[in-house]
Amino acid sequence: MASPADHTPTLADWLIAIGTIATAVLALLLATRDQLQRWLFQPRLRLRIRQGPPDCTTIEAKGFVQTPKGTAPFQETQFYCRFSVDNEGRRRADDVAVRLIRLWHREKLGWVDDASFFPLHLKWSHVGTTVTPALDPRLPRHCDFCHCTENEHDRFHLETEVEPYEVAPGVFPSIKPPGTYRIEAAVTAANARAQYAIVELEFDGVWSDDAVDMATEHLVPSVLRQGSKPYERPE
Repeated sequence: MASPADHTPTLADWLIAIGTIATAVLALLLATRDQLQRWLFQPRLRLRIRQGPPDCTTIEAKGFVQTPKGTAPFQETQFYCRFSVDNEGRRRADDVAVRLIRLWHREKLGWVDDASFFPLHLKWSHVGTTVTPALDPRLPRHCDFCHCTENEHDRFHLETEVEPYEVAPGVFPSIKPPGTYRIEAAVTAANARAQYAIVELEFDGVWSDDAVDMATEHLVPSVLRQGSKPYERPE
């Protein structure tokens, strides 16, 4: 009687072996293809800001304020700077958010960390949330960055998820006086690599009713550079 060790592979054995190997190879190729597609066609996020409408624009704000005599109506002109957040990839970006990470201001000896600032998310324009569920390719959305008002044009407000209380007399994490600032921002998504940007703001505290004049002369935003790695400090 022949032992199992004496078994000579038959054509059926070879076909089964080849089929098993082919199945494994096909599964590997499919997995590799899916991974490659996710890498090649993942969302690619970018921050932009134009020095004029629609990114930088004036609006007429109306509302009510609390006074010692009760509630009173108010109306004022406000100037807003907004990021245009774009998806340059070929797949939809999920759960997109923009966060301000660090803030520097320029002094005579160079750039100095703003010790009062701490990381905060920005709010998406017109909805007020910090996360947008989807950002489709080539269909950018606005995210509020900062604003100043005609009545208080000697300071600007960063449009963060909350407005923190003052940390010292007259010192606020998200409200700043005239000066030149650089801010590190990051735009993130659940299915994309974070993108980091250095944004500069030059602010002189002067008011103009013209949005282009404000954006090019008085509260001037510009995205200096972007990349996939955080920056240590401005040059």
